[in-house]
Amino acid sequence: MDKASLLGDATTYITDLQMKIRVLETEKEAVNNLQKQLPTMSDIDFQQRHEDAVVTMCYPLDAHPVSRVLKVMKENQITTQESNVSTTDNNKIVHTFTIGAPSGGAEQLKEKLMDALSK
Repeated sequence: MDKASLLGDATTYITDLQMKIRVLETEKEAVNNLQKQLPTMSDIDFQQRHEDAVVTMCYPLDAHPVSRVLKVMKENQITTQESNVSTTDNNKIVHTFTIGAPSGGAEQLKEKLMDALSK
């Protein structure tokens, strides 16, 4: 094998190794981000009742899937009074918020939210 071929093979091998390093770093970053989003055992509260149990999970606001909605509400000075998450038969998640709204201002509030969330 001549020197040019040997250097070409070495360059190709080094380039492949650098690509593998980038892929592994990306995967590591994705795993780290996922771990940051998942609650730890101290962030989960389980309370047994008579016929059922209540499970409460606490997330950092910026890591929670609904954080964008809550940010928009806060920016528009909307107070969340109650929040409920449920599922439907067709595998959808429904997140319902009860908010403080001035009388007659519901339509304007809806438009503000729709505008902010469409961006």
